[in-house]
Amino acid sequence: MQTRVFLVHMSPDLASILFTMAKEVGMMKKGFVWIMTDGLTNVIDSTNPSVMEAMNGVLGVKFYTPKSEELDNFTIRWNRRLQIDNPNDPPLKLSIFELWGYDTIWAVAQAVENLGIKNKTSFQKPAVARNMTSLGTSRRLYHGESTTRHSGLASDLNPVIWPGKSTEVPRGWEAAVNGKKLRVGMHVSVYPQFMTSGKDPITGATKAEGLSIDVFEEAVKRLPYALPYEYVAFGTTNDTSTGGYDDFVYQVYLKKYDIAIGDITISENRMSYVDFTLPYTESGVAMVVPAKSSRTNNTWIFVEPLSRDLWLGSIILLFYTWVVLWLLEFLGNNTNIPGEVPRKLGIMTFFSLFGDSEYIYQNTSIP
Repeated sequence: MQTRVFLVHMSPDLASILFTMAKEVGMMKKGFVWIMTDGLTNVIDSTNPSVMEAMNGVLGVKFYTPKSEELDNFTIRWNRRLQIDNPNDPPLKLSIFELWGYDTIWAVAQAVENLGIKNKTSFQKPAVARNMTSLGTSRRLYHGESTTRHSGLASDLNPVIWPGKSTEVPRGWEAAVNGKKLRVGMHVSVYPQFMTSGKDPITGATKAEGLSIDVFEEAVKRLPYALPYEYVAFGTTNDTSTGGYDDFVYQVYLKKYDIAIGDITISENRMSYVDFTLPYTESGVAMVVPAKSSRTNNTWIFVEPLSRDLWLGSIILLFYTWVVLWLLEFLGNNTNIPGEVPRKLGIMTFFSLFGDSEYIYQNTSIP
C-alpha cells in the first residue's frame, strides 16, 4: 500500500503485540509514521522494555504531570509496597490513571470526613499532606530551572525522532510496489528535442527523453502522492494504428493509453474526444530576415563607440590642455616662437593628443 501513516487505538496488550510484529516485518523504519491515542500513551511507562524498544519513533500525546516533591515521595512509597507484594517485579513508573485513582480515593475520604457520617470507616492519615501528588491543570513546561509558558509552538519542544531514528519529516506515503501502472503513450517526434524513445537493453522497458518527457516527469514529482507509470511507444506490433498524430490521440479515447504526451497540436477535432492540459509551448509560423539598421548612413556613426559623457569629458580635457599650453607657451615673453595663430592652434592640438614636445620651447610646458 502507498500509505505509511498509522493511527493506533487499541488496548495496551494488543498494541504490544502489534508494535512487536510491525518491527519484525520492517514497518518501524524510516518513512513510516505511527501515532498512538492518549489511552496508550498514558500507560506506556509500564510497558515491557522489549516492547518499548520496538516502539522507538512512535508519536503520542499524554497528560502532563509536573514534577513535585509530593509526587516523588508517593512514587517511592508505591514502589516499596509493590516490592513487598511482588518481589520479582521491577519498579514501575506510575501512570496518570493510577495518580488519578489515588487522588480520587483521597477526595472521597476527605468528603466523608467533612460530612461527619456516623460509623464511618477511619482513615489512617500520614504525616504529609493529603494531596500527595499535587496534581493540577498545568500549562507550564519545565526546562531545567527556567519555566516557559506552553504556547504550542514547535520552538518550545524538542525535535521529533521518527521511526528509523530520523529527524526528517516523512511524506506519509511511498510508491506502491504492486498494482496497475499509468500507461503513458508517446509518439516519436520528427524533432528529437521534443521526444526520442528506445528500449532498455537490460530490462526491455521503453525509455524516452526530450522536452515533453521532462515536463511530464516534473509534473509527476510535484504530485502529493505516488503515481507509478510506464511508457508505451506508439506504433508497436500491438497497435492497429496508421501512425498519424490523430490516430495516436484517438488511442486515449479507446483506453489503450491512460494519457498521451508529446508535441501534440491542440485542434478542435481532437478536443471532441480527449482533454488537453494547458499548452507548455506555442506553435506557429515565423520568418527570420536580416535586420536593417536606420543608422547605417548616419554621418556621425563614428562617435557611437563612446558614450556621450565620455566624449564630453574628453573635449573638456582637450580645451583645458589648450588653455594651459597657451598661457605657458604663447602668452609669455618668448619671441622665438614663429608662426601665426592657426599654426599655434595646430601645435596645441597635436601636443594635447599625442604629447609630442618637438615644437614646445618652454620647459614648464613639458610634463
